[in-house]
Amino acid sequence: MRKKCLIIIFTFLMALTLAVPAYAGSPNITLDGNELTLDTPPIIDNGRTLVPMRAIFEALGAGVNWDGATNTVTASVGDTEIQLIIGGKAFKNGASVNLDVPAKLYEGRTMVPLRFVSEALGASVNWDGSTQTVIITSPSKADTPQPAQDPEEPAEPPSEPPADTGTEDTNEPALNRDTPFEQYLVGLEKRFVPEKAEGVSRTYQFVINKGHPGKYYVTIKDGLCTTGEGEVDSSTITITVGEQLWLDIAGGKVDGTVAYFTGKFEVDGNPNYVADLTKFFARPE
Repeated sequence: MRKKCLIIIFTFLMALTLAVPAYAGSPNITLDGNELTLDTPPIIDNGRTLVPMRAIFEALGAGVNWDGATNTVTASVGDTEIQLIIGGKAFKNGASVNLDVPAKLYEGRTMVPLRFVSEALGASVNWDGSTQTVIITSPSKADTPQPAQDPEEPAEPPSEPPADTGTEDTNEPALNRDTPFEQYLVGLEKRFVPEKAEGVSRTYQFVINKGHPGKYYVTIKDGLCTTGEGEVDSSTITITVGEQLWLDIAGGKVDGTVAYFTGKFEVDGNPNYVADLTKFFARPE
């Protein structure tokens, strides 16, 4: 029985890798109109975008130093100096700044919070939802008048903190309510292939209990795929999982089999239906 469950979960994890959209965990980043080249793709941690330290600091013209004894990154440009302690606080010109997502080590790279370090060094950060792009404008360019933005489109990436005020606001609304998981659902709708779901009638209930908590559904019925926010009266299967954990499993960053058997997420229903999910959608481009 245990062997059968392992096979089911492995199939389920492979399905997730195909179903998750690329931009859900890795937005594009530009600096002064040019795409920023990163040796390690950006990651999303609890709604915050983190990037390799040396790439962002050097792109902004800052000198950077790593102190392995204290696990501290120090960057400076002009009269501004910032320090980030791996897994701990940040400092700007000696003043402590509390970050809800601190700098961290990821696959051998030191990743730092993009918005904090950019704005701390005088750059501005905006968000283009249509292209899923973080737009950074360096201090020298920020003084140039920019076209007025549509007031209905907040000029900030979803779930990123506002301008530096000494502490990050963890309750700010995401752009048009688009959380990373909601972007995942949008991707599913776009790639739905009706012919592959002929005769299928299922409703997948997702209960997101960490990150951006909420309840969502994916219904496949009569050749249509609909997604939305809320709890359905009767679901075929219910998946209870943290938002980032789901995306990390889908992206291959977390061993889903270990997470499942250690109780990190739950599946209430037939696991085969979860594995079937990828059959109804085209592969992401």
